[in-house]
Amino acid sequence: MPWCPKCKTEYIEGIEVCADCHTPLVASLEEDKTQEEPAKDKVSDGEKDLDDQSPDNEDEIADKDTDKQEDEEEELTEEDLSRKLREHTATYVRPEEKYSDTRSSGYMLTILGAAGLIVLLLIITDVIHLSLDPVMQYIFYGVLAVLFVVFLVMGISSLKKAGEYKKRMTSEKESFQNLLDWLCSDEQKTRLDRCHDGETSPEEAYFACQELMKQMLLQKEPDIKEEYMNYIIEKAYNQLYES
Repeated sequence: MPWCPKCKTEYIEGIEVCADCHTPLVASLEEDKTQEEPAKDKVSDGEKDLDDQSPDNEDEIADKDTDKQEDEEEELTEEDLSRKLREHTATYVRPEEKYSDTRSSGYMLTILGAAGLIVLLLIITDVIHLSLDPVMQYIFYGVLAVLFVVFLVMGISSLKKAGEYKKRMTSEKESFQNLLDWLCSDEQKTRLDRCHDGETSPEEAYFACQELMKQMLLQKEPDIKEEYMNYIIEKAYNQLYES
């Protein structure tokens, strides 16, 4: 009797297609099982082929990961180089520059505050006449008086600070020159040359030499400020190796 291999339904002789799923009928279910086995074997062979290919794919993935890691390491190296350059860049502001900037700001604020108070006094005494509402004029005068007094106080404070910078100019200039001459002396230059020439690349030589200079300055002046130290190191390195 014919059977439907999908629905497992038995039909009478003479029917060739299943009425439910329209699947061609087979003589027996055992015959259908025999036809399915080669397909399974084919799938198994396909899976085996995939398994055989998987080690190669893993090697390719590993190679790609290695290349990606190498590229990332190169990028990190460039970032490290930029970071070190920023760390060694001189950010020190000399007392001469501080004195000049602070004095200019002090003069400007002092003149503005004093001139504003004088003009306000002339307005109050009606030497300079302004037509203002009687209520609003007191608010107007009060706001301007506070503003000009703040300018005047800030200007006087800046001028005092500029005087302090001026006193530091001579002593710090002498200290800077002494430390620079000491780093560039023949004895210290011999020590720096050994460190500088022992590196394989100009960048490594640059950073190695600067680190050694930092250690030397810290031994000589333990309380030296980092910005001031970096400024001296930059000047010394330029004088020794880039002039």
